Amino acid sequence: MTESKTVTVYTDGACPSNPSPIGGIGIYTPSTGIGIGYKVVDEDMTNNRAELLAVIMALMSEDAESIEIFTDSEYVSKNLIENVQRWRKDDYKGIKNSDLWEVLYDLTYGSVNVRFTYVTFCRRGSLIGNKVSDALASGAANELDNYTWDYKKDLKAWINKDPKVRHNTVKPKKAKAQAKPKTKNEATKSFMPF
Repeated sequence: MTESKTVTVYTDGACPSNPSPIGGIGIYTPSTGIGIGYKVVDEDMTNNRAELLAVIMALMSEDAESIEIFTDSEYVSKNLIENVQRWRKDDYKGIKNSDLWEVLYDLTYGSVNVRFTYVTFCRRGSLIGNKVSDALASGAANELDNYTWDYKKDLKAWINKDPKVRHNTVKPKKAKAQAKPKTKNEATKSFMPF
């Protein structure tokens, strides 16, 4: 019997002038020393949305059987532990950032391949990993030439990847009509591995 290993990941989000159309996410995995920072562009970007997106990106890109997320966002840690299951039962009515909470619920509670997800709240700047993820998020939000994560496209691809598996969880949204038709290469190109 092999012992499953818990992977620790630090996440942070930044929105320089909250709210603003530009934010950043930072993710740091101490066991590998890998840190990533991505700019996120959204007309509704806030610190809370950036914090949620950082946790979502970490969970989507990490394939460990057990993962512990450290975040300095009480908004994310408290609501993920105490409220998101109740919000889901109420169909997220009246909940800010419901689109991201739906995905986060599915990644933590609705996964077919069950894995343990721990979310730990840490005081801002209290741990080295938190400082690193904060620097990555802040740098991504402020750097002009940084990679921009098209999270709406990637989340839509993830939701639609295997809808039968997620039939009781996140429902795919109907696509809006687009003025410019996409080529086949543009339509299938995605940052995330799905």
